[in-house]
Amino acid sequence: MFSEATAQIRESLYGIWARTRDGDTMHHSTGTGFMISPGYIVTNAHVLRRRGFDALHSELLAIRSPDVGMNCEATSLLAEDRDRDIAILRIEKPRASRCVTLLDGFASSGTSIGSLGFPLSEVQHKGDSDVYNLIERFQGAYLSSRFSESVSGRQITWYEVDREMYEGSSGCPGYLTDGRVVAVNCKVRREEDEDESVPLEKRRRLEISLWIPSLDVIRFARTHGALR
Repeated sequence: MFSEATAQIRESLYGIWARTRDGDTMHHSTGTGFMISPGYIVTNAHVLRRRGFDALHSELLAIRSPDVGMNCEATSLLAEDRDRDIAILRIEKPRASRCVTLLDGFASSGTSIGSLGFPLSEVQHKGDSDVYNLIERFQGAYLSSRFSESVSGRQITWYEVDREMYEGSSGCPGYLTDGRVVAVNCKVRREEDEDESVPLEKRRRLEISLWIPSLDVIRFARTHGALR
């Protein structure tokens, strides 16, 4: 059902590799992004920062899915909204400029979506260099609801889907069977029964995958000149 749309999305899909050297140690973060207009890639803001630190990584690299095996392309941060957890990267002279089509509106509950990205990717140290190994995965889900919550005094809207996604799926696009992108995978919210009298293995647990609606991506990108 999603095979044609997935092939279409792959042309605009990027692995994101953010890194910082600290003495003899290189710190890495990885995620997924996708091109929304020539030279502009959307991903999650948290992908670009060192885990456990507030600082932005010193190098922000990207590699398009069909270009795996070639050198990564250098990017710069155009804009980010850390409450919304969205960021836009810019490639000055991209090798390719295939872009996704964003749904200009909300999708309804029950909508089937596909998701593509590099959730199982890793960075390996080999010899005197580091190697970014991208491992692509497709996943499918249904949009189960849309809700808003207050974050830092503003209303933030999310989609929930009916399944937990691979750990490391940050920045993956969620798309319809016609290839239009409806959301960006962001994070998993976990809620657990805290009654300590109940054995851990029997406690009720809820894990919800939260996604940024494409309408918010459009608004953010237009505000910062990345989309007309």
